[in-house]
Amino acid sequence: MSGLAARIPTGKGRNKTHGRRALDDVAQERLWQIVDVNSPENPWEGRHARVRNELITRWFMGLGIQRGELLGVKVNDVNFRANEIFIARHADDPSDPRTHQPNAKTADRLLPFSDDLARRTRHYILEERRRFPEARKHAFLFVANGGRCATLVEGG
Repeated sequence: MSGLAARIPTGKGRNKTHGRRALDDVAQERLWQIVDVNSPENPWEGRHARVRNELITRWFMGLGIQRGELLGVKVNDVNFRANEIFIARHADDPSDPRTHQPNAKTADRLLPFSDDLARRTRHYILEERRRFPEARKHAFLFVANGGRCATLVEGG
């Protein structure tokens, strides 16, 4: 019996004290150096990909949202007057042309965001996203190179 008892899991593996951890200050600084649009270490090619992916990194780090939530954000979900972002479940959204639609796994909520993140997001919308005529065919904030809706597996 003791051999069998030793193989019984102690729990479901959730809520471990030492599970997920935030990046320490040194790691965060290194991340910002690499994702900087002008960094020679930035792994993405093309200005749009660099600007978009730096902004995505800032959204993840500043808001703590999941990638399905991020990819579901529409331009009109961003309220620049109140510096808030509406994270909504858009299950089976008929306006979403993606085969594998991303989705929020949490309840709808409003998240405040910093002036810096608002400024960077506004710049992305007005200067980067609008360069793609294909982006005018949908309301999703983040677009792939070419203007299509960004997907969960993004190559560019």
